[in-house]
Amino acid sequence: MIAGVFATVFGVDHVLSLHARGVLFVEKLPFGSTIGTYAYRTSDAILPVSSHIRDNFIGMINESTTEVDKFQIQPMGAHSTDYDIASKPDLRADRDVEDTVRGLFVGRLAKKKGIRYLLDAIDLAQVPPDDFQLTIVGTGPLKDELQNYASTLELNDQVTFTGWVSQEELHDQYVLSDFVVVPSIETAQGDTEGMPTVISEAFAAGNPVIGTDVGGIPDVVDDCSNGFIVPQKQPSKLVAKMRLLIDDAELRAELSNEALATAAELDWSRCGQRYAQTFRSVCSERSTPRSTTPPSVQS
Repeated sequence: MIAGVFATVFGVDHVLSLHARGVLFVEKLPFGSTIGTYAYRTSDAILPVSSHIRDNFIGMINESTTEVDKFQIQPMGAHSTDYDIASKPDLRADRDVEDTVRGLFVGRLAKKKGIRYLLDAIDLAQVPPDDFQLTIVGTGPLKDELQNYASTLELNDQVTFTGWVSQEELHDQYVLSDFVVVPSIETAQGDTEGMPTVISEAFAAGNPVIGTDVGGIPDVVDDCSNGFIVPQKQPSKLVAKMRLLIDDAELRAELSNEALATAAELDWSRCGQRYAQTFRSVCSERSTPRSTTPPSVQS
């Protein structure tokens, strides 16, 4: 909103980037609709990270019509060069995991990440620890609760909580893995994912993604192509797709190739080009004067 004020006062171009946390925060404010409407009116282009965030923002603002062309979906990217995929055989040999299928979760250990459902899915899988291992990278408010829950399910031999890791180790964890799981949910408070960066990082390392049907996840995970989409909060559906990848090396390789193809489009070099194109377009072709009329107040 501050940027919108400056854009109006000084007559400069304004591009707005929308993320899940910011939109959710504004939605909960008493005058959230007013703030959102002002941001919309003072922006020349709006770049939401997912269609879910775009739709939430449009639903919040007080406009009879919206300019569809003003919105351009811009998912979060990753640097493909951070992941040395060629080193995978040697890295797995060094860590003595050559013959074990490895799943990976990366993220904050918080409710909206849906990790409890992932642990339930591992419990349902009934796969020997020598055949499958899950690594959970990250920390957060639910760390102790989730570790205790894994112990209750007797998964200590199969699930490893690493806590915080360095960037180098995080890159290695992606390369070590065969697939990444993003079991996110929408909480009772409406909190959910915009577009998890972990998906772009997973693709950059050649990992297919099993993700839930919430937030911006379906925007980038193409079901049965670079991964699978499953309903949120349903461990039985989640484990079914996990078992497909655990049991079928050929399928893992096929989806891995598609993941790498997607990664090329989500590389920050390509994302940067799209940002630059938007900036050039805004600077050269503002089609209508920016509205300076204050929106009516709605709580």
